[in-house]
Amino acid sequence: MRILVVGGYGVGLSFFTARPPADGETISGARFSQEHGGKASNQAVGVARLGIPVSLLTAVGSDWYAHAAREMWAAEGVDASAVVTREGVTMVGAIIMDATGENRIILANGVLDQLSPADIGAHAAVFESADTVLISCEIPAASVARAITFGRAAGARVILNPAPVPRLPEHVLRQVDVITPNETEAVALLQMLEDDVAATELAALPPQEKAARIAQALECTVVLTHGAAGCYVCESGGRAEKIPAEKPRAVVDTTGAGDATNAALAAALTCGAEPVEAARFANCAGALTVEKEGVLPGIPSIDDLHTRFGAERCAVVLP
Repeated sequence: MRILVVGGYGVGLSFFTARPPADGETISGARFSQEHGGKASNQAVGVARLGIPVSLLTAVGSDWYAHAAREMWAAEGVDASAVVTREGVTMVGAIIMDATGENRIILANGVLDQLSPADIGAHAAVFESADTVLISCEIPAASVARAITFGRAAGARVILNPAPVPRLPEHVLRQVDVITPNETEAVALLQMLEDDVAATELAALPPQEKAARIAQALECTVVLTHGAAGCYVCESGGRAEKIPAEKPRAVVDTTGAGDATNAALAAALTCGAEPVEAARFANCAGALTVEKEGVLPGIPSIDDLHTRFGAERCAVVLP
């Protein structure tokens, strides 16, 4: 049993302030922290902390950030043998976190933009060894497409976290088994799939309708995340079911919630859980993540989840 995570690694430079600056405004007195980030790396750590063997395919630069990343992956138990090194700089993201816990992020992609379809192809063996391939979209769209097709060819379950939404042909998207958009990303997907429908009309659809229309168009399972409201699960040809969120004790930092949720969903599905059951478990992971400051400190282990939510809820990821 193994999960392969494909996508981005980067360094997060976080600024904590009472409110974000307005246009042209400078705000002093912010608190600063620096930590490992990138959706794929966060998700790989999340999978490892749930006790599932995991490999990571991403690209890093020739800088000290890359060295620190490899040390972190080794400590977390993430197999980084497929991580590509390029001359240049590792991706960096700047995060502004306000007093409500909401975040705003800007990225400088660095060498991550150089992770090519050829790099994906050079690591075919790691796809062959995976039961599930979890793909996020901080890498070039052509490389996302190659990862999807390699995962499908290897007979793995392919999960696409479309953040940000890649411009991919529909025949490539239809090779995905599970797709996990938030509501904004769901609208962007529907704009690609239903280009004859006005964007305002698509945006006005209720989330369960968005999920159902994507599931029908792509003939896949949709887990549409809806923030504090939980998520909607819809299998191809079915009706969307709302899975209520677990209530966190406090909302401190929402930055890593989506990554923890995707990691837990992939882990549960890999261990044989049905989509609704897996989504309930994933909501637990997301709720725990927002209670702590920082992404990696917040991503829960299986022991954290067991302590908080009990053995029955955690049984979905026990090998």
